[in-house]
Amino acid sequence: MIQDEPKGLVHAIECSQRAIGDSDFMLFLADEILRDPRHREMVRRFENDNLFVICGVVQEPRVEEIRKTYAIIQNDADHRIYRLIEKPRNPPNAIRGTGNCIFRAGIFEYLELTPINQNRGEKELPDLIQCAIDDGHPVKSFEIGNSYININTPEDIAIAEDADAVGTAASGSAGPGRRRS
Repeated sequence: MIQDEPKGLVHAIECSQRAIGDSDFMLFLADEILRDPRHREMVRRFENDNLFVICGVVQEPRVEEIRKTYAIIQNDADHRIYRLIEKPRNPPNAIRGTGNCIFRAGIFEYLELTPINQNRGEKELPDLIQCAIDDGHPVKSFEIGNSYININTPEDIAIAEDADAVGTAASGSAGPGRRRS
């Protein structure tokens, strides 16, 4: 689905609604890089626990980086999410939300209820999911990968390249587009 204007993720979901229809769906973001992603296990958990939404998360060693995405307040025993916070000034923990999420088609009912963020002038993904949480739908987190990089700046690209080089050296593989000598 092509989004004609960049009005945020919730708008992208709105644009896709007709194509998705009554199907459950998964959201991926092109500016996110995961090491050792676990999407297959995430789909299993979504189905087995009969969840309304499952949010892919990572443990973030640099808590200040969570300010670029969203934070999660959850029950650590069962990973049930109680609160999502878009771009928090003071992240409450080291759990970083990603754009890797799976939704029941019922999430479309919350598009109109999602508030417009006053700072950005668009509807935010955490606010959409929070509407479903507030109505009592089961929403949980799932540790989606070992590490995560959100690419927004040239510095982020350099971090990703450095991480790939470190990961490649540690695993002994040549990595994508590289040949071992």
